[in-house]
Amino acid sequence: MPSEVAKEVKAWLGETRILLRAAELLAEWFTEEGIEPDEHVAFKASLDLPYRNLALLDEWLRVGDSAPNRVSQWTAKRFEASQGLVRVISPLLERIVMCQPGFIVEARVEAQRTGEPPLPVVVLWGQFIGNLGLYVCTSIWEAYPECAPPDWSVQPKA
Repeated sequence: MPSEVAKEVKAWLGETRILLRAAELLAEWFTEEGIEPDEHVAFKASLDLPYRNLALLDEWLRVGDSAPNRVSQWTAKRFEASQGLVRVISPLLERIVMCQPGFIVEARVEAQRTGEPPLPVVVLWGQFIGNLGLYVCTSIWEAYPECAPPDWSVQPKA
């Protein structure tokens, strides 16, 4: 793996973990004072699978393309929250799921140019974004579309 890509992935992982932790702390603080104290517990549970996806990216940084590319234990839980909490954490979640890091953009361009399959890091990043989007963001933004990012839309169900 090129060291430039590894640096970008490390930087993205660090920022992503900071944003997720900030959302957790806001959920904890907001729900301690509010009427829904179980929301913090539910939020943490919904983040278990995305955090496991981030751990796979850590492993990819350590061992490269031979790293596992699937979470060994499925732990997905959909998050349901009150509108007040959704308003508080949505901007942080939006920053994570609506932004494509440079290493992803470059890897996709390179895969299109060469016709080769995308790098494993693209797949690992996609699994993280997909799981965070599906189990956290989609469920809260469907319930409270006014809190969703302007560019977000629900995919039609087949």
